Amino acid sequence: MTATSLRPRADLTLAIATVSAATMPLMLVEQDLMVLAVSDGFCRSFAIDRTVVPGRSIFALGSGEWATPLIRSLLTATMSGGADIDNYEVDLRSAARGTFRLRFDASMIHDDRGAGDLMLVAITDLGATRSCMRERDALKREKTVLLHALRRRTATSCVSYPRLAGVGRP
Repeated sequence: MTATSLRPRADLTLAIATVSAATMPLMLVEQDLMVLAVSDGFCRSFAIDRTVVPGRSIFALGSGEWATPLIRSLLTATMSGGADIDNYEVDLRSAARGTFRLRFDASMIHDDRGAGDLMLVAITDLGATRSCMRERDALKREKTVLLHALRRRTATSCVSYPRLAGVGRP
């Protein structure tokens, strides 16, 4: 599709600019599941060229990895008026970048003037998030071990050197 297929609505300019500038992976999608805008975070996370995205189907992004039956079903159901997607986990297999464990959140943006509803899709790479959480937990465990060792050495030094600990001073 060409850029002329995008809706020529002036009120979309702010929405597109906002989504485009976001650091979190976001997509702004029309009712026919054509992408209006993707965020910088989306392009960076999934190695997708921003210039080829607007006006394309979600399912044509990348090498077709977004065309899974589960993602299609979730987004189609949400767009057709079903429930919003809240915290739904999906595996995305990319030939170039491996498997991602993603969390999808999608909400409808209703247009009261009848110009067509939009869907805002937020995507979180849980693999990266969980990796950070594992690293944080490992650091906490290491800190606990080091603190325990420091306390033990301090207690030992107080017993070995009572004069330094203030014991026996007049």
